[in-house]
Amino acid sequence: MSLKRKSHPSADQLSKTLISLIRPFFTLDMVVGVMSVFFICVSVLSFALKTHPEMRVPTADPPPPNVTSDKLRTDPHVAFFYIEVACNAWFTFELAVRSIVITQVLGTLSLSTTHGRAQNPSKVSSHELMGN
Repeated sequence: MSLKRKSHPSADQLSKTLISLIRPFFTLDMVVGVMSVFFICVSVLSFALKTHPEMRVPTADPPPPNVTSDKLRTDPHVAFFYIEVACNAWFTFELAVRSIVITQVLGTLSLSTTHGRAQNPSKVSSHELMGN
């Protein structure tokens, strides 16, 4: 009786198999979508937390002379500013990319639907608009 040694797949075969299994789930648009949802959640959470009394720091500014109050003036922690900057940078980037992409898509659609007609709506005659 001979014992056959069971062959194991190589590391290259395993990595190719793993990539082929993962690739459909991690497309670029999905990654951008997940990042957008992440930044939206972080932005909302940051806004909620910076209004919480325990997440605020007292300021060193003295109260105005004509105001008598026992309350200390507080400001949000400085970390919330940097979180907002990062979120706003992502939102600006996303808006710019979406604007560029939609402009290209609309340009492609208008080229495919004009079929020789004038692309500038101001140059379309009233006869073309009326169907005559």
